Amino acid sequence: QKKKANLLLEEKNEAIKKQKLILEEKNIQITDSIEYAKSMQEAILPTNESVKSVFRDSFIMFKPKDVVSGDFYWLYKAEGLLAAIDCVGHGVPGAFMALHSYNLLERSVKEDRDLEPASILDQLNKKVLESLNQQNENASAKHGMDLALLKINGPRVEFSGARNPLIMVTPSGELNEIKADRMYVGGAQGNFTNNLVNVVPGTMLYIFTDGYADQKGGPQNKKFFAEPLRDLFRQIAPLTCEEQRRELERMHDEWRGDVEQLDDILVIGVRVC
Repeated sequence: QKKKANLLLEEKNEAIKKQKLILEEKNIQITDSIEYAKSMQEAILPTNESVKSVFRDSFIMFKPKDVVSGDFYWLYKAEGLLAAIDCVGHGVPGAFMALHSYNLLERSVKEDRDLEPASILDQLNKKVLESLNQQNENASAKHGMDLALLKINGPRVEFSGARNPLIMVTPSGELNEIKADRMYVGGAQGNFTNNLVNVVPGTMLYIFTDGYADQKGGPQNKKFFAEPLRDLFRQIAPLTCEEQRRELERMHDEWRGDVEQLDDILVIGVRVC
C-alpha cells in the first residue's frame, strides 16, 4: 500500500514538473513576443534627433509602465505638428490601440491634408469610430484616446486637445493653460476646438498624458495631482530642456518611492524660439 502511495506521489510530482516546464516555455515565448512588439513600437516613434531637427530646444520624458505602451508621441515634420497621445489601456492592449491610432493619425494627415489641429482630431475621431465599429451605441467596449496636438510655427502656436491641455510658461514665469475639449477621440459627438495663440519667444510649451499626475506616492500614498505638476512646470521652465527632463525624472522617482508605476508616463516640452 505504501509503495503504491509513493508511486502515485512520484507520478503527480512528474506531472507537476512537466506542467512547470510547459508554463516556463510559454512564458519565454510570450516574453519574446512582447519584446519584439516593443522593438516594433520603438521603430514607429520619432527619434530624438528627428524631434530636435524640428524643435531644437525640446525634451521627451517617456516611461512605459510595462514593456510596451499605450502612450506614444507623434511628429509630422513638414508642418511642425507634435502630439502626446494616451490610448485606452496600457501594456499589450494599450500597445495594440497605440499602433492602430498611429496609423490612423498618419492617414488623417496624409489623406485629408487639412492640417489645422482641430480638423485633424475631427478626422481622427471619425476614423476611430469607423475602424472600430463604435458608431453603434450598444458596442460592448469603447476604444479611443486622449491627446494634445500642437502646431508650432515660430511664435504662432495652434493647439487642439482631447481631455489633455496645453501648459505654457513665459520667460517671466507666468503660467497659462489652454484647456482641452472634454471629449475623447473615438467618442466625440461634436467638433474639436482649434486654439490659436501668439507666444513670447522663450516660452515653454508642455503637453502630457495623465500618467505623471496620477502616480501615487509621497508620505500618504496619494496621487501627485495636476496642480503640483503645473507648479513643477513653472519651477523648471528656466532650466535647459535636458535639465527639465532630468528634474521631472528625479521628482517622479522621489514621489513614487517603492510604489509600483501605475500607468504609462509621457511629458513633452518645447521652448518656442
